[in-house]
Amino acid sequence: MSWKVDILDESAIQNVCESIMERLGPISILVNATAPFVLKGIDAMPEDWDKMTVVNGLVGW
Repeated sequence: MSWKVDILDESAIQNVCESIMERLGPISILVNATAPFVLKGIDAMPEDWDKMTVVNGLVGW
């Protein structure tokens, strides 16, 4: 099973967690498997790299 959620939106994360617990019960295992990657090469904007760095390096904490 999987659920689509914006990993940078705390309220969306809370909502999906509540939905999962209502449907399946308590969460006992969590797999953080999110990793956006910028495929723009030299055309990438600083905002693209910032988002990639935040998601890949900080969101799991």
